[in-house]
Amino acid sequence: SDTSRNEAPLLVPAHISIMHRLTADLSTTNTANCVLSLSLINIALETASTGLLTSHPSLISILQNDLCKHLLQLSTRPDLPILSLTLRVIFNLFNSIRHHLKIQLEVFL
Repeated sequence: SDTSRNEAPLLVPAHISIMHRLTADLSTTNTANCVLSLSLINIALETASTGLLTSHPSLISILQNDLCKHLLQLSTRPDLPILSLTLRVIFNLFNSIRHHLKIQLEVFL
């Protein structure tokens, strides 16, 4: 509908802000916060359209740089719940915006 199309651009700054905050929370040593952030990021990647994720350079930058950096660090942690969620997020990230993550894919391999 026309109403949802008009509201969509207004939600983009909120999406960017939320993803930035969730990504920043991955650097915490608090396991509960890390699990919550990974879970919410995973839900966002599973439900967001590829168009939303790839049409905004600042969102792509957060996903390419900050999120990938934290995911790489988290993939070495011995906590099984964190490792499991990290691998899910990595899969969904590459599944949704793989064309923007060629260098990151080489790093993860």
